[in-house]
Amino acid sequence: MVTQSSRKILLESHNASHSFSDSHKKFNMENVIKSKHGYKMLLNITNAEIPVSFFNINSNNNTVIQLNGNTHTTYNIPPGNYTGLEIASHLSINAPHISVTYNQAINKFSFKSSDTDVGRKIKTNEMLGVSSDLNIITTSSVISQNQANFGGIRNIYVKIKNLGIHNLNSSGIYSDIITKIPVDEDYSGVINYTDQQNNFQLIDAQRIREIEVELVDKNGKSIGGNDGLGGLCWTLTLVVIGRLL
Repeated sequence: MVTQSSRKILLESHNASHSFSDSHKKFNMENVIKSKHGYKMLLNITNAEIPVSFFNINSNNNTVIQLNGNTHTTYNIPPGNYTGLEIASHLSINAPHISVTYNQAINKFSFKSSDTDVGRKIKTNEMLGVSSDLNIITTSSVISQNQANFGGIRNIYVKIKNLGIHNLNSSGIYSDIITKIPVDEDYSGVINYTDQQNNFQLIDAQRIREIEVELVDKNGKSIGGNDGLGGLCWTLTLVVIGRLL
């Protein structure tokens, strides 16, 4: 394989040309990067620093919906870091019509209706372990079908939205996600990621005038929801090389 010399790009979120949110930035390149005639560009993210400043409960996962016939009752848990016991206590005190408990031994929530309405349900909710609409009653508690998932995201997916990346997702559909970064630090720590594979990927772009980056979760939602990363900065190091066709 014949390659051009590499070009390293250091992206710092606070120096972005345009900020859509804490996790979505656009960077304009004053010095345009372009490949020679007959070459294709390859791109890799070699390292990243990302603060773990996003809450485990945020606008991406904090909504609890109850169904009662054609009536929907919605309650949003205030963003923050919660344990299972704290989630159960908060919902029991603040959310209408339900009492909630949490069993640490099996990591499941249980629900009981606090009114006499027949047919009340908890709508599907991954955070609470409710995998399908769950009927709740007044006479006894009903346990969630699955274990709860309130521990926060496990990975950050890095999208580069404008350079023509053609990776595949689980459905075999083209995606502009270039890499997955494990969240291996607790809240208030900093993820220090280094690519050990040195895996370069072909891109469609022949010239790089701008780079639009978004950090998302497994569902494609911006990290941290409306609260983002609390205004803290992240960095990515990209390396571009050219390969002779």
